[in-house]
Amino acid sequence: MTHPSLRQQIAQRIRLVIAQVWVPRSRSLIEPIDVLPRVTDLGSEFKLIDERRWRTGTSNAEWASRAKKAGSITAWRSFKGAGPHGFWIQACPLADEADAKSAMGDLWTRTLTNLRFRGRLVDSRAGPPVPSLGSDASTIEHEVVLGDERVVTRYVAWRSHNVVNVLAASGQTETWSWDAIASIADAQNRRIQHAGERLTDQSRMSR
Repeated sequence: MTHPSLRQQIAQRIRLVIAQVWVPRSRSLIEPIDVLPRVTDLGSEFKLIDERRWRTGTSNAEWASRAKKAGSITAWRSFKGAGPHGFWIQACPLADEADAKSAMGDLWTRTLTNLRFRGRLVDSRAGPPVPSLGSDASTIEHEVVLGDERVVTRYVAWRSHNVVNVLAASGQTETWSWDAIASIADAQNRRIQHAGERLTDQSRMSR
């Protein structure tokens, strides 16, 4: 996973902060907060830590410009389990499926570094394919040292119709299996499907 320069990161963070000011619900595209998992979907082990929504389209990419014009909103939610066990997940509906495919192509290069991270990265490697998430899904594994503990973070990015999704799950080496990660992602895909069907029905009724 590569990252922008520090100067680019600062500029991106400023744009992201501005994009989180007064964010209305999405109208022309699905509302992404509705497709993210809730605590009731995960079980009593998990607690909601944070959630955010921001206007999509803070980059200069063509797909981002079209997303901004379409009124796209990106939603993000994080959960904490026992110890260092937890995950965050986000959904970003774009103007169409072609734009979602384009966004998948440079997704990792637009990932922001966590400036509060105080661990040490000891290994970074490509993860295995996740067949249920499609051929353009991408996976990465990071192994870091946090104090006396080794923590593995497994990332997966995938596309469901016109929605680009990312999930990052952290914990001890055996805490998160790829099957467990795929199960959360598959459930999000079902919610995206249902949200898309509702949006289509609403559009037909308003004509």
